Amino acid sequence: MINNNNLPFIKNFSIISCLIAVGCISLNLTHLDEHIKIFAWISFVFLCVITFISLYIGFTGDDSKSLNKFITKMYSIFLIKIVASILLIISFLLIAKPTNNKFIIPFLVIYLIYTVYETRTKAINTSKN
Repeated sequence: MINNNNLPFIKNFSIISCLIAVGCISLNLTHLDEHIKIFAWISFVFLCVITFISLYIGFTGDDSKSLNKFITKMYSIFLIKIVASILLIISFLLIAKPTNNKFIIPFLVIYLIYTVYETRTKAINTSKN
C-alpha cells in the first residue's frame, strides 16, 4: 500500500506529469501535424496511468530484498508496458491513419521520461527495504 514513506513518489510523479502536460500544451501551440498533437496527449495519459499502476504494483509487492525478484518484477512490468505500447501505436495507426510517422516522437520522449523515473524510483524503493 502507498503510505507516508511513498509520499515523495507521489509528489515527484505529480511534478513530472505536470511538466509533461506542459510539454503537450506547448505542442498544441505549434503548427505541427494534428496527429502529432493528438497522439502526444494519448501517449501522456496512457503512460501516466501505466507508470502509476506499475509503481503501485512495485510498492505493494513483497518486501523481499532479493535482487532476482526485483529484476524479475522489473522485466515483467517492462514487457507488459512494451506490449501495451505497441498495441496503442498499432491502434492509433489503424484508427487515425496518420500521414507520416513523426507522431511517434512525442510518445518515445514521454516513454523515456517515465521509464527513467520509474526505474529510478523502484531502485530507490528497493534499496530502502
